[in-house]
Amino acid sequence: MRKWNANNPEKVRENTARQYAKNKAADNARSAAYSAAHPEKVRAYGALYRARHQEKERVRNQNKRIKYADKIRSTAQRYHADRPGLKNLWDAKRRAQEKNATPSWAKDSKILEFYETAQGLSMLLGEWYHVDHTVPLQSKLVCGLHCEANLQILTATENLSKSNKSWPDKP
Repeated sequence: MRKWNANNPEKVRENTARQYAKNKAADNARSAAYSAAHPEKVRAYGALYRARHQEKERVRNQNKRIKYADKIRSTAQRYHADRPGLKNLWDAKRRAQEKNATPSWAKDSKILEFYETAQGLSMLLGEWYHVDHTVPLQSKLVCGLHCEANLQILTATENLSKSNKSWPDKP
């Protein structure tokens, strides 16, 4: 059987697809029953899979964020509209982080240029641009400064996929 399978990969693929389509409902029911009966095993297996396939998961999540960007944005807008106090809290926390991370020698005019350039690019090119901290202001390993030397302009997609998990010379 192994020899036949190795010599007929197309037929194997067709047979597998046909069997999957034929038994899809029963397979889904069996899987749901197992998940309900063993939630801790399913969670542990999912965590193990994600740990073993970090890069694959990162790319998959990045593609989902791109594919569903409009849905994510509208959900976030509804969430914030329903909780204006929480949004204000997060914004205030971010401003405080920037204030605490801004050294006395930082030039506000230079920092402002980054934000104005990003806004101009967004208006000109029709794509959102963000001002990003090359070294994140808040991370488990490092905290950067809010100054012109630590700023860069990225597309929104690049910035959101980067999160606070990468920076130059990361250990």
